[in-house]
Amino acid sequence: MNATAPFDRFWISLVRWLKCHGHHLFFVICLVSLTSLLAWWTVFIHQAVLQERQFLTEGLEYRGQLYAFLLGSDPRRPQPGTYRADDRMEIVWFTGGQAPYLFPLRPNWPHLAIQPRGDYLQSIERRFRSRTIMVVGEGSLLGLLILASSFMLYRLISVERRAARELHEFWTRITHEIKTPITGVKAFLQTLKTRELSGEEIRSFADLALEQVERQQHLAQNVLIGQRLDRGARGLLREPIRLAEFVSRFLDSHALLLARCPVEFDPEEGSDLVVRADPNSLHVILDNLADNALKYGGVQPRIQIRLEARGKQVLMRFRDQGQGFGPRLAGNMFEAYRRLSDELPEGKHGTGMGLYISRQLARKMGGELEAASDGTGFGACFTLRLPRGQAAGR
Repeated sequence: MNATAPFDRFWISLVRWLKCHGHHLFFVICLVSLTSLLAWWTVFIHQAVLQERQFLTEGLEYRGQLYAFLLGSDPRRPQPGTYRADDRMEIVWFTGGQAPYLFPLRPNWPHLAIQPRGDYLQSIERRFRSRTIMVVGEGSLLGLLILASSFMLYRLISVERRAARELHEFWTRITHEIKTPITGVKAFLQTLKTRELSGEEIRSFADLALEQVERQQHLAQNVLIGQRLDRGARGLLREPIRLAEFVSRFLDSHALLLARCPVEFDPEEGSDLVVRADPNSLHVILDNLADNALKYGGVQPRIQIRLEARGKQVLMRFRDQGQGFGPRLAGNMFEAYRRLSDELPEGKHGTGMGLYISRQLARKMGGELEAASDGTGFGACFTLRLPRGQAAGR
């Protein structure tokens, strides 16, 4: 039993490795096989071209020797020029020396010789040069197509496997996210049922329960909007919105959630700035940015909101003083099902949908959502760009 245990462990490890990396091995084998087949095909065709060329050159030599013998044995002197019996050959004056495909007419006419015509030799050279280029070109093109197709197929399978893995992780996270607020509300209700609480304690527990309910509502909202976006929801209706007033109302409605997170925002700054946006979508974006700041804002989160007009756009900068991120993560965090905490040292709850949804909604409103950070430990800044509009009635 002990003797076979290492062998069994080896096979178990091998099977696990094949399940995780079997597609890599499959692609390597296919790529090596196709490359070998391409190399064999190229060599085979090239050799066939060389053999055909050798056959033609040997034929020229045999033909030239035969014509030279026949004409050199004829008592009638041939006339220089194109050989009538074979217009690919010509008769020329022979001044001595040696040259390829030049055959003196011996024994009767040694001062004459027969050779292939120059234009015929050039046509042969052009023919084989074009065939060589064709073989090299087709081989190179086929090689590039094999590499491109292999890369695209490999990438497709890798993306599919990653999407399946991230989707599985997403449902694992969302299950936890659904369970946690319910557990908090249930504990509050059980406490109310089993204990006599003072008014202050009830308010404190109620605030905690409301915070959990808001978290649950935020989660359900993101899931529903994410499903609509995946189904290709159409562009959103846009209407004039005074951005400073809208942000102030948002902060007031989220005072409980943001109670432990000081927000620096001056409603008078940019009070005249108007954007064309969908109110519900804009509310969702602010909700996700605030939730993200709370998750990654550190022990004492702090939010700073600034409004700025730039040309035909209005910029809202949403800055936190949290852990930030490396420059390489700026693009990844907007991918669906991607959590920032997957690649940062401090893990937080989340589904990985908030920033993805926010960017998609911003784009459907004709704007953009961008992220920037000076690095881990220096906070993060999210910039929402929206089209500038005019207040109603103007």
